[in-house]
Amino acid sequence: MTKRSEIASEFQRVLAEASAADAADLFLSPHISQELLFAATYEPGPAMWVVNRSDVFDETLALFTEHPDRGIARRANEKLSARQNPSTLLTPPDPLGLRPVSEVPDFEVEEVLGHPRVPLASVLHFTYSLKAEHRASAALSATRRLLEYPPEWISEGVARKDIEERLSQMLLNDPSPLVRSYASRFPLLQPEVIAQALASEANPIVKGRLLQHPRCPSESLLRVAETSAGQDAFVDIVASLDTRLPQDLRVKLLAGREETQIPYLAELFHLYQK
Repeated sequence: MTKRSEIASEFQRVLAEASAADAADLFLSPHISQELLFAATYEPGPAMWVVNRSDVFDETLALFTEHPDRGIARRANEKLSARQNPSTLLTPPDPLGLRPVSEVPDFEVEEVLGHPRVPLASVLHFTYSLKAEHRASAALSATRRLLEYPPEWISEGVARKDIEERLSQMLLNDPSPLVRSYASRFPLLQPEVIAQALASEANPIVKGRLLQHPRCPSESLLRVAETSAGQDAFVDIVASLDTRLPQDLRVKLLAGREETQIPYLAELFHLYQK
């Protein structure tokens, strides 16, 4: 057994001790090498969690289309194909009847936002809700709509610029970490907005999800990896999985691991890529 295969066996053992859902959260980024990804998802549970998510990025799905588990690869290919050629059988909902969206009662908000083809005008309305759970659902709904049923903007009743600006505002300014965590996965976030958010964000879940975004700038990744080492396990592990991390920084982080106390999984992922 080679040294790298020994390291792979060890991180497979550690990952097997976590739930499939928790392990899956680590592998939502498209910035992971397929070799490492496939070794880490040797047990198919976490991988199936990833490919079945409605908010998984196309770039991440593309990595799984060649997964050695053929069931996972088939599911990833089917999902990508469905996104590129969305069904015309599922019509937009009409849950409002003749009521304006502002009159939807609280107990129906999740029903409206949960429809795969919810109008983006309705989504935009609920991003301004006074209730954090409604704003969080609206952020998730916006991401799901753009990924699963890409909009024809002329017929949406809301401009692409408006929804992009609103989700960026939520990421940067919403007081709820839950809302910011869902806003962090919005596909249209610009690199400069992600960089700005990472420079001020304190919540580790939000920071980790921003690092997993396809448009996350390399410079922001490097800054977070170097300055936040040992502060939160999720952020450290996500950063350690990123192929854009230079070798000299991996060596530096490994050399200082006793002082910073980076998590064991991050150490293993660094060693595997060193």
